[in-house]
Amino acid sequence: IQDVATRWNSTYAMFQRCIDLKEPLVSTIAVMGNVNNLLQSDFEIMKYYCDIFKPFNEITIELSSEKEISISKVLILVNMLISHLKKKKQEKDLPQNIYHMIEKMESKADRKFQNINMQQILTEATILDPRFKKKGFNSITSYQQAYQKLILSVTSIITSNQTLQTPNDDVTMTTEPEKCQPEKTLEIWKDFDAQVIRI
Repeated sequence: IQDVATRWNSTYAMFQRCIDLKEPLVSTIAVMGNVNNLLQSDFEIMKYYCDIFKPFNEITIELSSEKEISISKVLILVNMLISHLKKKKQEKDLPQNIYHMIEKMESKADRKFQNINMQQILTEATILDPRFKKKGFNSITSYQQAYQKLILSVTSIITSNQTLQTPNDDVTMTTEPEKCQPEKTLEIWKDFDAQVIRI
């Protein structure tokens, strides 16, 4: 597996494969007589990198799903990623370059997602998903604001439909429930599950 400039997770996959194949990789490089052999410190940096980026990789896969609705997960996953970065930054004995990388990532994430709880499509999807509702928000204030906006939207739709509807417009629709496949629990969801249990 090699790094591809246009796909960030290819770096994660390459480093993870190097860690998994550490012994045969070092032996092969030594046999080939390559003086630029990988050092133990290189493997330690790769391990730090993979620990930081594992949740990002899992979330990329989860949100790329074509068989499941993923928009209602966005708020929760973004909040979990920011929380993950804050926890990693507080770890002891972090190499300086890893600490600076986390610091930059955290700063960029805070700027990019500072108003994410104000995006109506995301907040409505989260509230309407029976798995999450208010648990999908990082504060009760954000939840209450989103809830009030949703109530106003629904009220507006009902009012406009009642105005347009005639007695012959009643249509009965039946839909068969979809069969749900059991989801594989990814590591990134463990924090969320722990928070829900504490509530």
